[in-house]
Amino acid sequence: AVQAKWMALSDVHAASATSSTSGGAAADDAATGAAASNAKTPGGVLRTNGVDDDEGYANLYEKMSRMNHSCDPNAVRMVSRAAPAAGPGVHVVASRNIGEGEEVLINYMDGADDGLRVEERRHHLQQQYSFHCTCSLCMKQEERGRR
Repeated sequence: AVQAKWMALSDVHAASATSSTSGGAAADDAATGAAASNAKTPGGVLRTNGVDDDEGYANLYEKMSRMNHSCDPNAVRMVSRAAPAAGPGVHVVASRNIGEGEEVLINYMDGADDGLRVEERRHHLQQQYSFHCTCSLCMKQEERGRR
């Protein structure tokens, strides 16, 4: 039951091999019979959803691994050996007031995207996590770019 819970998380490394268009890796795998190697794996789930601790080890956290991304998040991940109230580990802390019923959003790039243009952020997120960001910041900047 515990393994099934973790394997229910996304594995973009398996999905990316099967989502290519007109040929590519999926077609090559089908031709060679290697398609089974593109199945979801525990390693792929960890690479997709893992959060590094203060020693650089990737860990899966039941709730944090399911949090969605925003380039303008309302919460941040904090890694600490000893957080005052919560103890050591990785914690999610509000970075502004979060309204009742509002989704808690974190930035998957943890600030590495500061100052990047929307196209650059989206490219990184597509490469690393296989999704096109449509957060409020990206949509505002995209709209400004059209004007």
